[in-house]
Amino acid sequence: MPNILDVFTGDAYSMVSMTKAINKAPFAPGRLASLFAFEGISTLTVAAEEKAGLISLIPAKTRNSGQTTKRTAEKRKVRNLSVIHLPCDDAVEADDVQGVRKFDSADQLETVDEKVNEKLMSLRQDHEVTHEYHRISALQGKIYDADGTTELLNLYTEFGLTRETIDFELADPATKVKKKCSDVVRIIQAKLGGLLFNRVACQCGDDFWDMLVNHDEVKKAYERAAENNFAREDQRLTGGFTFCGIYFENYRGKVGDVDFVPADEACFYPEGVPELFTHYGAPANWSDTVNTIGIPVYAQQIPRLNKSGIDIESQSNPLIICRRPETLVGGITDVIEL
Repeated sequence: MPNILDVFTGDAYSMVSMTKAINKAPFAPGRLASLFAFEGISTLTVAAEEKAGLISLIPAKTRNSGQTTKRTAEKRKVRNLSVIHLPCDDAVEADDVQGVRKFDSADQLETVDEKVNEKLMSLRQDHEVTHEYHRISALQGKIYDADGTTELLNLYTEFGLTRETIDFELADPATKVKKKCSDVVRIIQAKLGGLLFNRVACQCGDDFWDMLVNHDEVKKAYERAAENNFAREDQRLTGGFTFCGIYFENYRGKVGDVDFVPADEACFYPEGVPELFTHYGAPANWSDTVNTIGIPVYAQQIPRLNKSGIDIESQSNPLIICRRPETLVGGITDVIEL
């Protein structure tokens, strides 16, 4: 009788087929997935350029005097940013499929397929959650590792920039929250220069959100709106709300002890700017994928020499960044018990 694991030698379990399967598998939804456009690359680095475009007023000169104003040269900084290697693996043990075959059948494909697909779905979810963590980290200008503290990439350090941060002082009932919001919008407008955007959005940590929606100025702004539904509803469940031109959301994201957004912080960013947020994907470090255009996630299977099972390897090689990190603004607040 042939070994039950012989079924893995067919085309259905090739690297190409398994990679297609893992990219079709359902994944954990990510709030920011639609914000970051995916772009496959064939290299392991991305050349990122920061250009300090200068816009200046031109002083008047006497006509026909030959006098002119010499324009200051634009300064450029170019950095090669490396993709981040995210390998993960699982396995289908012989015992996982032992005892589920039809009588006198060595390869009941439906059963094996289900077990493999189950593993691929779990791997895909792990990659997608990690990508979402990198997306929310990118909105803060820094990409962190799974421990929540180790920096994998700091765009501010790379380009010599400083993140603008506004203290919203939401613990003080007298704080002019509308003025704080206007300051955020003005900073983003100034950093974007002539680029247009649809709106400013904000992802809030839990404590920042609670302090915001319970602040007197914010509540009063909605007292006469829609019979004061604001006071009766939980804005987390309605998706969010707009205040002073900013769309606020309570970001829901946490794995273990790692908060995707610190509880007393918020991150502000512009929406609708073409190619501002990008998810680059490089090819896997496998011989079959060398010099190919990268895709979000890869998978392959490796039979064990002792035929005790099949190891499934997966990996993604993302670089998820904001191309203009100076347009990102941080928010902080003191927190008191409500």
